[in-house]
Amino acid sequence: MFTSTFITYMIIGVIAMIALILLWVWRYAKAGPNEVLIVSGLGRYRFKRGGTFVLPIFERATTLSLGLQTLDVHASDAYTKQGIRLLVDGVSQVKIKSDKDSIRLAAEQFLGKPSDEIGRVALQVIDGYLRAVLGTMSVEDVYLTRAEFASNVREASQADLDQMGLQIVSLTIRHISDEEGYLEALGKPRVAEVKRDAIVGEAKAEEEAMAARYAADTAIAKSLQDKEV
Repeated sequence: MFTSTFITYMIIGVIAMIALILLWVWRYAKAGPNEVLIVSGLGRYRFKRGGTFVLPIFERATTLSLGLQTLDVHASDAYTKQGIRLLVDGVSQVKIKSDKDSIRLAAEQFLGKPSDEIGRVALQVIDGYLRAVLGTMSVEDVYLTRAEFASNVREASQADLDQMGLQIVSLTIRHISDEEGYLEALGKPRVAEVKRDAIVGEAKAEEEAMAARYAADTAIAKSLQDKEV
């Protein structure tokens, strides 16, 4: 009697252990290297890197990407303070910041939404501030200080992105053009200056070469004369 009861308890214990192992495997959630697990339930959020056990029924796990998103920035109708319409083309990289407060803000804004939602929202913010910053600058300023222009847009955008847990990793202006030929006209004096300097340099080099040849011919003639004497 004792032996059969003991065996029964053993079988029940083994079954329970197997069930717990299966439950652990089933409810153990893992995140990739550039992801964070957002475990929601029981009136709170838990943020985990790597993996964690998720309580059945009471909790739900969702992954949130912390990787870079590359955005193409195109502003085809942005105006300077002079009212000159410019076409601005750039590229930016954004991501969710890695601290807990930023992850919490990003989770509140983007959890459960399509993966490209972060990029779409960030692009709207960057585009808006690009136009605002451009409206305070002249065409000459944009033309001569492109890197400073990009830096000003990045700094202005970051305040809004901070409220969503996002950050701009980089922002580069690749190309600026206009349909009226304003930028081309700005560049013409510089092009003319470079061409003039090239012509002057070439003439000076030719003059120096002729002087060197004359000196060499004179030295040879004098050498022959001395030899004859």
